[in-house]
Amino acid sequence: QPAPQPPEEEDDEVQITAETGPGGGVRSGRRTRRNSDAGFADFGVRLKGDKAARIAVYPDKAAKDAIVLTEDELARLEEGEFLNGSLVDYRLRFFQEELKSLDPETFKRCHFFNSSFYTRLLQTMQGGSSAKEREDAYQHVRRWTKHVDLFSKDYIFVPINESLHWSLAVVCRPGLWAQQQHAALPSQQPAAEEDDSETEEDDESDGDESCDPEDPEVEAGEAEGEAEGEA
Repeated sequence: QPAPQPPEEEDDEVQITAETGPGGGVRSGRRTRRNSDAGFADFGVRLKGDKAARIAVYPDKAAKDAIVLTEDELARLEEGEFLNGSLVDYRLRFFQEELKSLDPETFKRCHFFNSSFYTRLLQTMQGGSSAKEREDAYQHVRRWTKHVDLFSKDYIFVPINESLHWSLAVVCRPGLWAQQQHAALPSQQPAAEEDDSETEEDDESDGDESCDPEDPEVEAGEAEGEAEGEA
C-alpha cells in the first residue's frame, strides 16, 4: 500500500493591517497565510473553535498598551457586524503611530484616550449632570491623565460608543478655552481687604468730624465763646 500523504495545507485570511482608502475611509487589509504550525507560531492562533485566539498584537508585544486582536475581532470585520473597542483602539493606535513617524512635533501636542475612557466616565456619572456628580465622575478617571497636562495639548481625541454607534470627539485647544473662561469671570477682591478699607475710611471720617469747621456743635461752641468774651 502507498504511504499515507500529509493533509493539504489550507489557506486562511488573517487581519494584520489597516489602510486608508479613497476619501479617507478605512478598509481592512488582509493577507493570506498558509495553515502551518510555523506560519502561525508568532501569532499564537488556533484556527478553529476559539474566538479568543490571538491574531496579532499591535504595534508589538513589547509596546506599552499594545492592542491585541483575536478571532472575534476578525469576525467583526465582516459586513453587517458591529465593531468593538479593540478594533477602534487598533485603528486609533495605528493613526498615532503614523502621526508619530510623519510629524513628531504635532504628535507631542496630541493626547489619545482609548475606547474605555468615555464609557467609564458615563458609568461613574450614572446619568447625572449636577456639579457634584460631574466632580465625583472626574475623581474616578483623574488618574488616567496623572502624568499628562491636557490643557497644554492642542488636540484631544476621545472615542465614544453610544446607542450602538461609534464616533470620535476631538477637543481643540482646551488651554485657550480655559483662559477665555477665566478672563470672562468678574474680578473680585477678598472680603477681608474690603472690610479693612471700610474701617480705615471710618477712622478717617471720625478724625475729620472732630475738627470740621462746618460741624454745628463746633460752630455753636465758638459762638458761645465769642459771646462770653464780648460780655
